[in-house]
Amino acid sequence: MDSFVEFGHRSDTFNVEIRPTTKCNYSCYYCTSNRNNTNSIIKLNTDNICSIVESARKYSRKKIYVYVVGGEPTVYTHLLEFVNEISNSLQSGDYLEIQTNLSRSKKWLDSFVSNLTSPDCVFISASYHNTQCKDVSSFIDKCLFLKSKNVLGTVTVMYNKNKNVMNVYEMMARLIGDCVSLSFLVEPTLSKLCLSSRNNMDSSVTCEVEYIKQQEDLERMKTKSPYYFEDQLSYKTKTTSGKMSRYSLWLNKLNDFSGHECYLGMDMLFINWNGDCYTCPNDQWSAVEPIMNIQQEDFDCISHFSNIEHRICPYSWCCPHGVAEYKKGPKRKNITDTTPCKE
Repeated sequence: MDSFVEFGHRSDTFNVEIRPTTKCNYSCYYCTSNRNNTNSIIKLNTDNICSIVESARKYSRKKIYVYVVGGEPTVYTHLLEFVNEISNSLQSGDYLEIQTNLSRSKKWLDSFVSNLTSPDCVFISASYHNTQCKDVSSFIDKCLFLKSKNVLGTVTVMYNKNKNVMNVYEMMARLIGDCVSLSFLVEPTLSKLCLSSRNNMDSSVTCEVEYIKQQEDLERMKTKSPYYFEDQLSYKTKTTSGKMSRYSLWLNKLNDFSGHECYLGMDMLFINWNGDCYTCPNDQWSAVEPIMNIQQEDFDCISHFSNIEHRICPYSWCCPHGVAEYKKGPKRKNITDTTPCKE
């Protein structure tokens, strides 16, 4: 295929992704970078996060979506206070989503939900990892409990090549409903996350999606999980245009947008466990300086939001978070590697 001259779309919300902790009580073989149990837990400054939310709303003129991820967010000891304080800055149409492995007890979940000050704008999404979760019935029961409280978001079943998950997926879809989705995996090893444009993507990055191609009927997968397998992402080349799926993008290693204008930072901000803020998730794994830190006493985010522009992508690996965001190019070739990995 010819190189893309346009790809993806602008988000209809401004997304603030927060990783309050990198600690996790699971050890999934396919999670290497997102889990780091050596980092301490820091009480993040929610006043400054609220300032980010309010400034993002003002300058983007969009609704706000706050995505709380990990590690495992429920390991974060300040989670309830954290969510309630951020919820105070949300308005009608805004929402906050917590992504959890749902390993906490039903009693813990009941207490957490009961003490939410703004339950109407909070959703709890669950990811099912069959190499770690030993009690499927308990997982489903907790999903149904959250659904009864009107706070259940998406239930994502993680397809992996080590342990077949399709029977469990079918059962969950039947018992829980349309909110159940099936996701393929992308290898997130640090050294493969922040490739410069001079490098080729490692073959292991697509080993999981290649396994699906070998084992599954892709037309059937489209009906099971349209978000990942249907052709939904718009693209243009010099000679053609059309749509492709997130799955096929990864399978064919077409997610190299180095040299393209990337508009991700105009619609998203990423806050790491130590308060560092970035406009691209790949920057978190590179030697790129954060644009600000929410723990600063002289914190100022207005100067950032009032001057946001697109950037020229230096990477040959576009992360899952930014892959659907609008890109235009290529505007520049042979990007010099100025962003070595943090190992």
